[in-house]
Amino acid sequence: MNQKKNLLDFWEDQVKRSHTSSNYFFRKSPSHYHLMLLVMHAYKINEKLSVEELKTRLFKTSRPKAALIINEACIKGFFF
Repeated sequence: MNQKKNLLDFWEDQVKRSHTSSNYFFRKSPSHYHLMLLVMHAYKINEKLSVEELKTRLFKTSRPKAALIINEACIKGFFF
């Protein structure tokens, strides 16, 4: 239950921010949104994802573009 509360607190904090929030970032494109869903699903089932797995699982996105999206999410502090 504590993990869910922490995730919810993080998400609410992001939504409160301006255009730099995750709410804005993950709505940039369907690939951005799909990336968020993949990560949140893995978090929920306690699955560890590698960058390579994320690149492979993003549908209709080239590996270089997927790498750019993932790197941008890391730079903005959404992923570690």
